[in-house]
Amino acid sequence: TVPVPCDDSRKAIAQRLGGNCSLSNLFNPYILSNGNADLKPEKSTQLTWGLAFMPQRNLRIAVDAWALRVQDRIKPFDLGLVLNNPLAYEANYLLRKDLLAIYLPMQNEGAITRSGLDFEGAFRDPGRWGRWSIGAKATYILKSEIFNEVLGKTSDRGISSPRMRAQIIGTLERDKWTNTVTINYNGKYSGNANPAWRQSDGDLTNVARDVEA
Repeated sequence: TVPVPCDDSRKAIAQRLGGNCSLSNLFNPYILSNGNADLKPEKSTQLTWGLAFMPQRNLRIAVDAWALRVQDRIKPFDLGLVLNNPLAYEANYLLRKDLLAIYLPMQNEGAITRSGLDFEGAFRDPGRWGRWSIGAKATYILKSEIFNEVLGKTSDRGISSPRMRAQIIGTLERDKWTNTVTINYNGKYSGNANPAWRQSDGDLTNVARDVEA
């Protein structure tokens, strides 16, 4: 985690617990987490519809449309909420070796819904130089939404993962030799927003990073 300031709120919480916020003016918390006997199992629903076409013996083209919904997903309590609202989530603070730490229990948090398209193509040819083949596959995300009780429904498309991933594989087999070339493509995405301390004013803000393909 990125260190955040030991502000008055965190200092007050540490004093009430009988310890200190930190050995310095920055709070770089030790994070504890464990299981939860009250967790409900995750439940998922998946739908897939596909179409495959072979215009000739050595050529295959396929398209799959899919949708996924995961209900009561299991994940640790949100660190950003605890850091941004220390007094509201004081129950998630505790002491470890007399210093303030954070407890993030596992919990059931809302649902996630995703849908997309999978594309695949393959061609092979036993030519004079050997048997060669080329294959390509790609996934394009149409929708990715996360729902929880705190933030409501938010779009995750192009944030925690790229909208599109693709791969091309070319292979040439001749005698006892096999040569393979692989090209991978990952589209741009911003990355998960993580709480960070903005040095200019000492406030917490969500900082995202752009990831290029």
